[in-house]
Amino acid sequence: MRYFKRSLAIGSIILIAVIVFFVFSVNYRDRRIDDSIVLTTAAKNTENTTERKRILIAENKEGNYQIYYDNETVYLVHDGIEKEFKGWTAAIHEKDPEMYYKDYDGDGEKELLVKLVSGVDRNVYKVKTYVYNIYLFKPIELENGKMDYQIIGATSDTWRKPFEEAIRSELTQLKSCNKFLQFVMDDADTPLTYDSKTGISKNKHVAFVSALSDNKKKYYTFSNWSRGKGVYEIKENGDITLDIEVLANYEEVDSTQTIGDIHCDIAVLNGEFAIVPKTIYFEPREGFKVLDPRDTADKKWSYVIKNSSTSVPAMDDGSIDWIDTRLELSSGVKEKSVYLGEMQSEIKAVDSIKFNGDSIVLTAKAGYHFMQRVINNGTYSVTISKDGGEFDVSYSASVSERNDRSVLTIKLDKRYKKSDLNQAQIKFGV
Repeated sequence: MRYFKRSLAIGSIILIAVIVFFVFSVNYRDRRIDDSIVLTTAAKNTENTTERKRILIAENKEGNYQIYYDNETVYLVHDGIEKEFKGWTAAIHEKDPEMYYKDYDGDGEKELLVKLVSGVDRNVYKVKTYVYNIYLFKPIELENGKMDYQIIGATSDTWRKPFEEAIRSELTQLKSCNKFLQFVMDDADTPLTYDSKTGISKNKHVAFVSALSDNKKKYYTFSNWSRGKGVYEIKENGDITLDIEVLANYEEVDSTQTIGDIHCDIAVLNGEFAIVPKTIYFEPREGFKVLDPRDTADKKWSYVIKNSSTSVPAMDDGSIDWIDTRLELSSGVKEKSVYLGEMQSEIKAVDSIKFNGDSIVLTAKAGYHFMQRVINNGTYSVTISKDGGEFDVSYSASVSERNDRSVLTIKLDKRYKKSDLNQAQIKFGV
């Protein structure tokens, strides 16, 4: 599910300056590749020189561009124009460059775009990911009649200063439910305002993600945030996008959580790479997506399902530690009876299930009890389908005694509408 579908409008074009160095801003940096541009002879006559054997590593046939490597230097060749890039050797050892050919600056002529590895990351699971620089090559004629290139470049960090000068943004944790982190963006001259009771922003461009939790589903206390590296991607049609990491830190742990990315489209404007206005939005990372806490039921409601089975299920010591069920909530009524005696899980040992907008309460049959260790292990969930995704909407759980019966209460992360919980899947235990 995407947030910020109404993309952020910025009053002025954000220009990305040409910088030939960068520094990773994430804690787990593994390797930086020297990507500085070293340009030598604009056009070389190679007939009378002894050269090392060159290897073709990338080619764009439409524009007649080739990239060669001779174990020491990288060469870009096009219609007799040859450029040397001594600083690209480490990059092409890691991965071959990618080449794209289209009209990027809108002048009716196509230019060459090169996507080049500039760094290598490995996360805590040792999974390798690449960071890229991009370079645009535009052939130009010099005063002496010879051909050369106008070169535009952007690194994983060149967006930072112009972006931060144009966009005001902030990450906070909701007061009403610390499961939710809230990311807010707006134009730099627009203040960010919040509800004093819930902590929910009053701005238009707001997105939500799940905070990090321990293995018992206890959510950590948010402490600070930062923007990480920017990752360029090139679509099949040559269009350029930029995704900027948003990182969160917590008081209880040292690890940094990448909660999502600020997505932007990139174009060539006024001779520079620039972020395209009205294309900026925030995209949560998989595994941390949540439903919007502002979308709640207008009023309180309840619905009760009673177990019509009078049989007593045979279970060791009456312990309930395995429930996996999906029950339908009928429209037009507030209560119904369902025969649960033939269910596979231990839901058959439950006497009633009461759905409220903000909780689900299960009452066990006499002689049966819910196991506290399941809650201690955090192995419970309430999963619903909405907006094309699956979401665990549980927040906390507790076991209590009421009228000599064991009661399991699963608190939800907000007050849901009845229609939202119509096909909720309840799990308790493995």
